[in-house]
Amino acid sequence: MKTPVRCLVLQLGGRAELVRSLLALKAAKQLHPELEITLVCREQAAELAEQVDWIEEVAALPISAWALPIREGTATAEDLLPEAAKRIVRLVGGTPWDILANWTFEESASHLAALIPANHRLGYTRRPDLDFSSGDGWSQFIHAFVQQGVPQNIHLIDILTTQLLTALQVRHGDPVEAGNQAATGRDFFTSLRTAGDRILDPDRTWIGIQLDGIWNARQWARLAGLMAERHPEIRLVFLGTESERALADDVLKASPATIGRERLLNLVGETGLDLWIDCITQCSWIVSHRPLPAMMASILGTRSLQLAEDCSPDFTTAAYGNGHLLLHATDASVPLVPEAAYAAWSHAHFAWSHRGNRSFEEHLGALGFENLTGWIDLLVARIRPADEGGGVVYESEFERPLTAQQWLAGVNGQIARLWHCGWNAPEGAEINRSSIRPALLQELRALDESSSVLLRVSREAAKSSRELHQRATQLKSSKIMSVEERSAIETLGRRVLELQKLVDRLARADAHLAGFATHLRVMMHNLEGDGIAEVSRDATHAWQQVERGAELMRSWLKQTLRLARPVAVAPEPFLPAP
Repeated sequence: MKTPVRCLVLQLGGRAELVRSLLALKAAKQLHPELEITLVCREQAAELAEQVDWIEEVAALPISAWALPIREGTATAEDLLPEAAKRIVRLVGGTPWDILANWTFEESASHLAALIPANHRLGYTRRPDLDFSSGDGWSQFIHAFVQQGVPQNIHLIDILTTQLLTALQVRHGDPVEAGNQAATGRDFFTSLRTAGDRILDPDRTWIGIQLDGIWNARQWARLAGLMAERHPEIRLVFLGTESERALADDVLKASPATIGRERLLNLVGETGLDLWIDCITQCSWIVSHRPLPAMMASILGTRSLQLAEDCSPDFTTAAYGNGHLLLHATDASVPLVPEAAYAAWSHAHFAWSHRGNRSFEEHLGALGFENLTGWIDLLVARIRPADEGGGVVYESEFERPLTAQQWLAGVNGQIARLWHCGWNAPEGAEINRSSIRPALLQELRALDESSSVLLRVSREAAKSSRELHQRATQLKSSKIMSVEERSAIETLGRRVLELQKLVDRLARADAHLAGFATHLRVMMHNLEGDGIAEVSRDATHAWQQVERGAELMRSWLKQTLRLARPVAVAPEPFLPAP
């Protein structure tokens, strides 16, 4: 039996962020049963974390209560230190934790992470001089790409899972063989009540609708009417918080009179956390605009239809798993309508009837909603096989041209895997010849030139950094050196700084290279060591990483341009007329 691994996770975000962390932790726990997890979270989210029995301990911090008097000016941070110290003294004292994972990814939480002793740290923390630090590779990727809005297509749950599993494997050995066991399911929250009557009739098909302000009462009633009137076998349950009670009452009043009230169950503001989770578990679908219900649906094995206000939604934080839907408008000036949501749900819910032979565009036409085709996009989640990179990817139900942003997101995702996983899909994977259009080719031809310059700059900078490291290691002292040695080191140092500024200028001229510039700045900020030799060694590794990323981007660029070339078609054999 393996030695227990003590892991402390800081997740001081909201409930949706907590659910994402729980999914990643569950996957790690299945592969490393020796993992003993202690979770630090907000008091508002503690009840949710306490519903799982595979976490050793949940420590709740009153973050909101501490922040309120500071915002109002009635107290200072120093005034709250005694209370904060009482809360965290158990975490700080004693034996260092084997792994500390700060998954809050906010600078404020990095101060708490810096106070806690640990043998290995993931996420944001602080150096001994209290300067901000994101030491591990995936945290740097989150800092430079995810939080800066640089396009990339790796789901945040996959990033967290890979980050923790890599640390466990490197420091504590290979994982156990878990087979095809899923990290999600209806038994995820094992501390839920197991007795009592079911909330929903088990002989009916229930669709949960989480009401909120994305639509008014008439629009929600329109969606409910389309579902209930066209499909008499289903039942609808309205979910929501206390603040949506008035909206729920208005939805019921606006619902078509032809729908019997026995088919509409209003539970808005009437369920605690355990009953709310239990209700989601008993539904076939959850329709929601908010991320938390969609994430809860995915963690409980219920399919979700998530409505996005943004015409460019971030699917890397959407529901995780096969078959989840993300619906959004393609133009910010044209909002989503209930007809689009009904079409998306009905196409997926009754996929068995057409066996995937009817496209979503054809389904819109059959419903009489063909005018929506140009104004919406429907993305469907799919878990990729391990030999394709694994993880979840959202794919459009429309056959539309590949945009430069979509192309860049895929390439940046492959660059991240190269940097931090050591694995890459074949060049051009998931790029279809039919999706390549002149607009994309025009942007890629411009990128061909700028990426070529980036590759040359990174190679030159890696060479200069390597030479700087060699000269520094030959010094008898980093403080005492000859005039010639100092001049040579200063020249090389200025050369590296000039090349870094050149990368920034390249990124300003071509936004496709923004990820390299931000990632390089993050890596340079996190250089370790006090002497020139140590710093130049890490700088060499940083530039070599940029060089490998630029090489991969150019490989994908060339493959895409190659796919766009005309292909000779074999002539049809001549057949004389009978």
